[in-house]
Amino acid sequence: MEINQAQGADKRIGRSREIIRQEVLSKGYDAWFSWECDQIIPLNTLDKLVQLMEEGNFAMVSQGSWSRKNPANPENELGCALIKRVCLEKYSFLLEEYWDLTRSWHAGARWFKNRLLKGGDSYVEICGVITPIYHLDG
Repeated sequence: MEINQAQGADKRIGRSREIIRQEVLSKGYDAWFSWECDQIIPLNTLDKLVQLMEEGNFAMVSQGSWSRKNPANPENELGCALIKRVCLEKYSFLLEEYWDLTRSWHAGARWFKNRLLKGGDSYVEICGVITPIYHLDG
């Protein structure tokens, strides 16, 4: 799958996530640990996400962080998340036929989470459970 660098951020991110989703499914993994490359996270992050997922019977757990552009704004995308295989089997990250990507910033993560809820799955967005999370300057 080619990723055109001239496309908008949501489209590029969606295509990149789709490549990872297909890899997770083709290799038989139970889940995808999504971790943005510009974040420094604690060593026990994956353990905490697994524990929360199991205790709450969630299909996805997503740890929020603070926006690099405006540290007063919390963000809860997929920068540090654990997503069960069952979610990845149901939903793609290619959103062109579902969403006007020119009208929303980070539409993909929100769309994916909404599809989980509509499909009967559950997820939780947490904030402050996994600390510290640092963003590298870009």
